[in-house]
Amino acid sequence: MNFIGELAALATSFFFAMTALIFTSTGRMVGSQVTNRMRLTFALIYLFVLNVILFREPLPFSSVFQANAIRMLAAVIFIWLLTAFERKAGSTFTALRENPKMLGLLALGALVGPVLGVSASLLAVQHAEIGVASTLMAYIKSHTFFC
Repeated sequence: MNFIGELAALATSFFFAMTALIFTSTGRMVGSQVTNRMRLTFALIYLFVLNVILFREPLPFSSVFQANAIRMLAAVIFIWLLTAFERKAGSTFTALRENPKMLGLLALGALVGPVLGVSASLLAVQHAEIGVASTLMAYIKSHTFFC
């Protein structure tokens, strides 16, 4: 039997649990808005690089990475337009300069959650029954914080 969908669902659950822990730490250091702006930006960069390495184009068609990259691109555009409208871009870069250690955590969190986690979840729902995939993706997340 091929269990790629089920394994991807379990990986998703693990990745999302880890990213929650990482982004909780960065949120405490620089705030949730800076964390969200930077995690989306890092994730988009990772996805474009990954797509170019794997498919030789930034947005390959019919790939789980393409769907993820399109979502990240829309989110990055929206969040930075909102940031510019609120005139908070400067405070974002000030927070980054004042907390250089946090950049490594943000980069790791963006790789683990928005890139690996979302890509694994898209793979899971393509290769497993949706009910099975949903149950497995929720398992570790719910048990990580309540055990």
